[in-house]
Amino acid sequence: MIFNFIKRAVIVPMLLTAVCVAGLVWFIQTGGFISDSAEQDSAVTYRMKNYKKFSELDEGAYVGSIRYGTYEGDITFTESGGNALVLDADAKEPWEKGTTVILGSGAKMQLAPFRDAKVGDTLTLSLYSNDSYTYRIKKIRYGVSLDEIHKMKTDGLLVCRSYHDFSTANSKLYAVYTAEEVV
Repeated sequence: MIFNFIKRAVIVPMLLTAVCVAGLVWFIQTGGFISDSAEQDSAVTYRMKNYKKFSELDEGAYVGSIRYGTYEGDITFTESGGNALVLDADAKEPWEKGTTVILGSGAKMQLAPFRDAKVGDTLTLSLYSNDSYTYRIKKIRYGVSLDEIHKMKTDGLLVCRSYHDFSTANSKLYAVYTAEEVV
C-alpha cells in the first residue's frame, strides 16, 4: 500500500516530467527554432598584412592583442572609443611606428594591472603584419581628453586607459601611457 502511494505521488510525476522535458527539447531542436550554426559572432577576422589602410577594415575587426604582465587582451579596430580594446582610427597604421591603442571601459576590470604600471615597465603588442612589438613605458599622463590624444604624436605607442569624467555628462578622460619600442 505504501509502495503504491509512493509510486503514484513521486515516481509517476517524475517520469512524466522527464518525458515532457525530453519531448520539448526534441521539438525545439527539430523545429528549426535553434540550430548549431545560430547567429555567429559578426566580428570579422583579418590578416592585417592584407590591408593597407584602416579605411579598408570593418568596424570590430580583430587586429591583434596586447599583453602586459599576465594579462593579454584582444585588440579590435573601431571608429570610436568603444567598450573594448581598440586601435584608434586617427592612429598611424599599426605596422608603422606611432600606434594608438584605447583601452575602453568594457575592458577595465581585466586591465587592472595597468593601474599599477610604472615608468620602465614593458608591454607587448602583437599584430598580424609583423608578429609582435615590445615597448617600455617612458611616460604616464592622467586626465587627458580624447581630442588631446588625437593630437599626440609619437614614434612609439600610446596606450590610453579610459575612466569617467564626472565633471561632464557622458564624458571620459584617459590615462595615457607613452611607450617606446624595445629593439
